[in-house]
Amino acid sequence: MSGSTILDEAAFATAPLLAAVTPSLASAKGSLILIGSAGGRSGFFFDAAAPDGKNAQDYFRMLIKHTDCPRMDPEFVEAERRLLGENAFAMEYCSEFRSDSANFFGADALRAIFQPDDELDAPPEHLPQDTTPIDVTSALQPTDDDVRAAMDSRIRPSSYLYE
Repeated sequence: MSGSTILDEAAFATAPLLAAVTPSLASAKGSLILIGSAGGRSGFFFDAAAPDGKNAQDYFRMLIKHTDCPRMDPEFVEAERRLLGENAFAMEYCSEFRSDSANFFGADALRAIFQPDDELDAPPEHLPQDTTPIDVTSALQPTDDDVRAAMDSRIRPSSYLYE
């Protein structure tokens, strides 16, 4: 493996790290070996290792799941499934690239939002077509009476702690 670079936990590799490592592969005619659990559906590792990654055709992939390793204790693995939850477990132990469960919207949904449409739809006919500007700044400025009313009606913490 002369000139090869091995990058473990490749899903966490940053762009600056890869930019520093990959040029040396050209002069050494080396290989980049990426190892790691699947992560989210974005980034260099996803593009190289996921079957639907944009650079997947450039890399040889070997998929190993927890079920392929006889040394894995089934009780330990099941405890990990309960601890991590299905999404994180599938990424760590089943080699599945998934959207990050912490995101409100998945990566596929966000990608669909930002893909340009071929043709923008016209506004619906039932909406007013008037484009006269409306000054809403005066409606956003509270008066002294508004502030006094808000202060008088505030919720006191003790009023809801014991209900």
